[in-house]
Amino acid sequence: MINRNLLLSCCLIAGLAVSCSQKNFIRKESLCTAVSTGDTVVFGYNRPVSLFQACRDNIQASISQVTDSRCPEDVTCIWAGKVNALLQLNADFSLNLEKDVVIDTVYMGRHYSFSLVDVTPRANSQKAVEPADRKTFVRIVRTKN
Repeated sequence: MINRNLLLSCCLIAGLAVSCSQKNFIRKESLCTAVSTGDTVVFGYNRPVSLFQACRDNIQASISQVTDSRCPEDVTCIWAGKVNALLQLNADFSLNLEKDVVIDTVYMGRHYSFSLVDVTPRANSQKAVEPADRKTFVRIVRTKN
């Protein structure tokens, strides 16, 4: 009986020692955001941005086209219009984003959520906006591992 209790105690202590030592090897993953400033990415026209480097996802993204039919900022319109942007990921995948519409998709085996937040500057009736002058704000979130 003593040998059985001794054996059971040794197994319990060994199990606790192993489970405690394994905690040292569990690495907490750092916060996974699209870029170092958070999940909203600011794109210049045709200027690639590296995404999710903290997650070791090597995604190069760029805005290759913006279609803006919004009412110019200095005009009163009946219809507000809309703005779209073509987001290119690693030159092999593209998404047509529309302002305030969320697109959930799987890319390279991971789940992502994309939303066009804004495109600046707004058109003005007195001056055209050149593509190189535009900034496109896109919210990109990795939703699942």
